[in-house]
Amino acid sequence: MKIYSLIFIIVLLSFRLISDNFIFQSLSIILLGSFNFYLLHKLKFKKIFISPFLFTMSFIVLIGIFRTNKPQLSFGYTMYSGIEFMLFFLSLILHYAWIFKNKKVLFFELLFFYIILPFGVYAFLNLAFWASGINLDIQQDLSIGKALMLANIGINIDRVQFPLVSGINSFASVVGMVFFLSITYVFYSSKNRILVFSIIICLIAILFLLDSRASLLFPVFVFALVWIIRHFNFKKFLYAIPLMPIILPLLFLFVLKLLENYNIFNFMTRDTEEITSVNGRLTVWLFSLIEISNFKPIHLIGYGEYGHYISGVSKFWSYLFGRWKNSELITPHNSTLIVFFDYGYIGLLFFMLMIREIVQLIQKLWNDDDKFANALLGFILYFIFIGITESFFGMYFQNALFVFLSVVILSIFYAKYRLFQINTTKSDF
Repeated sequence: MKIYSLIFIIVLLSFRLISDNFIFQSLSIILLGSFNFYLLHKLKFKKIFISPFLFTMSFIVLIGIFRTNKPQLSFGYTMYSGIEFMLFFLSLILHYAWIFKNKKVLFFELLFFYIILPFGVYAFLNLAFWASGINLDIQQDLSIGKALMLANIGINIDRVQFPLVSGINSFASVVGMVFFLSITYVFYSSKNRILVFSIIICLIAILFLLDSRASLLFPVFVFALVWIIRHFNFKKFLYAIPLMPIILPLLFLFVLKLLENYNIFNFMTRDTEEITSVNGRLTVWLFSLIEISNFKPIHLIGYGEYGHYISGVSKFWSYLFGRWKNSELITPHNSTLIVFFDYGYIGLLFFMLMIREIVQLIQKLWNDDDKFANALLGFILYFIFIGITESFFGMYFQNALFVFLSVVILSIFYAKYRLFQINTTKSDF
């Protein structure tokens, strides 16, 4: 089913953002729909198990898409987004159900062919289009500042807005996620190394051009953290992971308070206030917490997509993003806060239960498949860490949720397959 790699590339390209042509805009839905129908026929419409909390959280996201509060968004666009998300989610389930039903598979082989390689092609296209001067006019930023990391080595250019994406930090966060998967792949697999090294170089170049320090450093930090956890067998650490989306932002603020009197990180900051304000995020978070503290019944289920906007709280921080178009739509730059605004306390509960479900896969295969367990642990840690300062859940970040679901659903099917193998082997003795 290597054709799925091509379909994923087309989904990543998000033609509805870069083309007004109806055929191009409908291409991903047509391909996903046809692919799903073909696999349903092959699988003879059999019942397929999928984890309950991931399914519930994905359903909550789907409802959130249809409840979108983004102004001037047509009904047709909303329906397109919802249908594409639904078809993509179904395609992942059917695709991996078919693969694991019909042949012996390796986790890292599937990770390469169906996630790293398609995203690598997508990243290369962005880099090539930018280098060629191609501009598709989907940019939202009016002024995006200097590329600080490149300036430190004598290259003075503005941060790059790539042609096939909407946003800078959003794209960087997803690139960082695939960067982590790529370095993990190289460390644990001996196949396709030259190609993956080429993808890594491409991703690093993009992160430097985007000037995203967190997306460049977090993958390396998480990789080292996983090694420490494994080396010292801190398995009990895993129990704390579902609570991290709430605990880590508070710890993050405490650490920043300690660092504000030290100059060792000044070379990584754009101005003297960046460490203490986290580029204005502290102000955004304070206004968000004020909204949360004033309980309303709607907080139970959330406002729907762009809940921070319809709640009215974003108007208090929009002045921080005055150079941006539609600054009141800017998210609260934190995954936990965006889940609260969009899906409420119920959504936040299922968000944490979904993370717990992923952690359980790691725990079950901690000893029997350490490479898989390490890769999935690093992946979920990156997802949580980057979510401290970015709204890394929902449909705001182009392709973020698609990449996240791709890895998680692959991991669920693989874990079920490996556990069956292990239990079968043990029963033979």
